[in-house]
Amino acid sequence: MDDFGGYDYEFIDSVQDRYKCTICTKVLRDPELTVCCGQHYCGTCLLQWFTKQHKTSCPYCRTEGSQFQHVKNKGLKSEISQLKISCSNKCHGCEWTGELGELSDHLKRSGESGCSYAKIECPNKCSVKVIRINLASHIITECSQRQEKCQHCGKQDTFAAIAEHKIVCLNFPLVCPNNCDSDLIERGKMPEHLKICPKRKQECPFEVAGCTVSLKPGDLERHMESSMIQHMQMLAIEHKEMKEKTTKMESELKSMQEKQAKEKETAKMLKQSLIFELRALDGSVHGGMKSAAYEAIETILEEESDIMNKPEPTAFRLLNFSQLARSSTTWYSAPFTIQHYKLCLAVHPRGLGSGFESHASLSLILLEVRTATTSESPTFSSLLSSIHVLVPMLKLGSGNYHRVYLSGICGANIDLSLLTEGEDNRILGTREEWITHEAVSQGLWNDSLIVKIEQAEEKPSFEEMQAALMRRAMNSGRAECNPS
Repeated sequence: MDDFGGYDYEFIDSVQDRYKCTICTKVLRDPELTVCCGQHYCGTCLLQWFTKQHKTSCPYCRTEGSQFQHVKNKGLKSEISQLKISCSNKCHGCEWTGELGELSDHLKRSGESGCSYAKIECPNKCSVKVIRINLASHIITECSQRQEKCQHCGKQDTFAAIAEHKIVCLNFPLVCPNNCDSDLIERGKMPEHLKICPKRKQECPFEVAGCTVSLKPGDLERHMESSMIQHMQMLAIEHKEMKEKTTKMESELKSMQEKQAKEKETAKMLKQSLIFELRALDGSVHGGMKSAAYEAIETILEEESDIMNKPEPTAFRLLNFSQLARSSTTWYSAPFTIQHYKLCLAVHPRGLGSGFESHASLSLILLEVRTATTSESPTFSSLLSSIHVLVPMLKLGSGNYHRVYLSGICGANIDLSLLTEGEDNRILGTREEWITHEAVSQGLWNDSLIVKIEQAEEKPSFEEMQAALMRRAMNSGRAECNPS
């Protein structure tokens, strides 16, 4: 019996009305007394009344608010617990009678003083509740967790496990699928039997060409003689199809090789362009400024090498930017890992939101959380704030970078919880106005883009280095003119 409303047991003597709930009219369970009108209610009946009315008021006299008071009547509860009742399982055969307060112990106990008809859980944890007097029979003949032994191989386990084991047991007897006259054959010996079975069927040797006939050895020979022309026709068709497939594969392979050659040529031309810039610097830049320029361009060359050589790159090359923008195609980088989080970048060449048709947009996407907790999220957020997304703008000079902080994409409230079922990825944030289309058209060499993710360091930019070197040179010149 559930714990809602009043008691619905069979009482030995007639029950006085003062022991009954005004709402459910059953014998009171956890009686509550209202001060306003002296009515009694079951605790759960009164709570349900409050929920239904959406306010606190007396169900009988409708007194509301602070004027309505109710208290637990422990004295009345004690009187009710002494009322004589029959066992709740009387309908099943239990003949016990006693006080209401003793029923709970009676149902829990076994033996003469306990209820033989109470439902209890099986001690083998099979999740089945059975009547106490039937427990022994259940454990022996019905419980899925009872111990069982495979009669074919002797393996011992629970009944449920043995039932599954019989599906794969190598000693389990089977009937030959060819319905030969052999006795039952053990599962493990069946493959060898099928090779010598007198009623075995053999596939036609021209099965590879499309013949689906399966016959006994004697009949197969006659089939081969009578179907020679059909077999030759099948072979001709098969040969034609194979030739077409081979031609298609060769075409695809050639296209792939041309694409790879084009990418290698693009990388070669990019490297040559950077080397040309290095040589051009020899005639236009002097001293420490030249060293800084060399260092900047060599860094870009290393980044290009990293794209092809690193197993998990942090620098990526995007080709055919203009074509992607015209077709509104989103470009995705290879995955990379920060702490326990697998991420990738998405570049939207045509732009999103406020940057549509005027900017390229950048998104940071969460692909996988490689931990069951998010306790390291603050550390992750801190790491994001110190990481740059760099785009070298090659046409504008080796020192011209476009920098974006990942923290500017993510914002303050990033969701780093585990991906839910059906959620392949999650966009952590998007920078809609990332790079203007004008800057891209002026700055990209060969319509390609290098995107690099790097740990930010407190180093001056190339322009700042140039300015610092100029100031140092000028100060040095003044020092020589005005010796102290």
